[in-house]
Amino acid sequence: MPEFHQIVYDKITEYDFKRVDFQPSSDEELHVIVADEAVIFIKDKEKTISISFQVNTKPEIAATDILILKQIPSIKNIDVMDSYIFTGPDQMVSGDEAFDLLYKKIKTDAIREYANEKFFENVLENAEGYRC
Repeated sequence: MPEFHQIVYDKITEYDFKRVDFQPSSDEELHVIVADEAVIFIKDKEKTISISFQVNTKPEIAATDILILKQIPSIKNIDVMDSYIFTGPDQMVSGDEAFDLLYKKIKTDAIREYANEKFFENVLENAEGYRC
């Protein structure tokens, strides 16, 4: 019978999780799978999974992912961990700080878009056209 982490990997690739990749772990018993919307920590011996979703993952996608994982017959437990967000190439923040960063980014993007629209509106209203 295949190892538990291989069964988990096969199940998530069966359902087309995006950008699925095994990541090395210093602990031989712990396996890490990084997908587009989540990081999955697998313990072979205990047959448990801990999953952490990106802070901007829609709740219905997270629920669907958990239901997919629950289809694995040998699984004993699924733990949902704090959400996370990447702040750099190999840096991430989790929990409330991750949500704060997401809201700050959304607010900054909205203000930037509003300022750009006002700038172009001002140019269109006040600029003199070229004479042909």
